[in-house]
Amino acid sequence: SSERPPFFGSNYASTTQLCHEKTAFPITFLDPTHRSRQLACEKCGLDVALIYIHKEMASRTQTPAQPQTQGFVYSAFVLGWLIPGAGHLLTRHWIRALLLFLAITLMFALGLAMQAKVYVPNTGDPLDMLGFIGDLGTGLLYFIARVFSLGQSTVQLVTADYGTKFVVVAGLLNFIAAVDAHNLRIGRKL
Repeated sequence: SSERPPFFGSNYASTTQLCHEKTAFPITFLDPTHRSRQLACEKCGLDVALIYIHKEMASRTQTPAQPQTQGFVYSAFVLGWLIPGAGHLLTRHWIRALLLFLAITLMFALGLAMQAKVYVPNTGDPLDMLGFIGDLGTGLLYFIARVFSLGQSTVQLVTADYGTKFVVVAGLLNFIAAVDAHNLRIGRKL
């Protein structure tokens, strides 16, 4: 049972398997007509059911075909950052695009309704710079808030602190969504 067949063509593959005593013994798979074969360990006699694996299939890597990306490779990332969910529209994931747009826009709007602090660049405080990066993640929503002076320059109410966190988290979520859209566009994710 442990001998190899006379020739080792594309219809044969071999490997080793461990029995319950952790003893390695050789296994030979036969042609496709034999779906499984009972082999026993030469030391302990344990029967092991084996399933045929075609040598050619086992040697190939099973990777999905990469989609052909035409145009600017980072277009889904940039578009997804500017408008929440737009990168997923570009990759034709309609429902995910709608859910991301609604979730991020609603979080941003609720944050502003709670009188959130909208961070500005170059304040010198490291935490304010991190808050600015988080706010900037909302893309055009941040620029609209800055142009129309939405939000507060300082936190004045307890709820404003929660609102500030809503705006920052909306931006961070949008960064993650933009990276996800980019991965979908280049075929790294299906």
